Amino acid sequence: MSMLENWEKTSFSEERRYYTENESGSFYCDEAGRLTWFEPARENCLHQGPHGLRRFNEKVDVRSLIIPEGIREITYDAEKLWDLVVVEKLVLPKSLEKLDANVLSGCLIMETELPTSLREIGPGALMCNYIHVLRIPQGMPYPKYAGWGQKEAEGGLTIHGRQFKETIINTLIVPAGYPYKELMLETKINNIVYSD
Repeated sequence: MSMLENWEKTSFSEERRYYTENESGSFYCDEAGRLTWFEPARENCLHQGPHGLRRFNEKVDVRSLIIPEGIREITYDAEKLWDLVVVEKLVLPKSLEKLDANVLSGCLIMETELPTSLREIGPGALMCNYIHVLRIPQGMPYPKYAGWGQKEAEGGLTIHGRQFKETIINTLIVPAGYPYKELMLETKINNIVYSD
């Protein structure tokens, strides 16, 4: 059963894409489940730019960002997720396996949780952010550095370094004993709450 079974097939920029929408907006991805485009719903935007809805490379502020199930990878070119302001909650899907380099950098995120399906976080993926509440759930794979020239480490959560560089996390909720410091070098964490 395909993870994209509830998505519609469509043509987008002369390429085959899959499309779905929810209260956050419209989402497009390729056959591999890589998010390629996000267009926020008008009702989800906190303000409208001078040209109405967001245009190419315009900054956007949204109430919430609920990325739908079926997305396996969020890439840097996922038009354009960096510099987002998400005032309620960023929901990452349980199908998500990879956050590409720099993909959610420069964001203000009030609340989010990393999914246990996550297997790779690229360099700077969550760099220069302010995250009010970040949850690392029970069952999250332990971080392992990819060796020099390797794309993946064997087993666990592949990290390349500086995932959360210069990010401020107000409250980190983490299972007791989880090696979060390996994942969050160069990160300022104001409060840590250990979960059972």
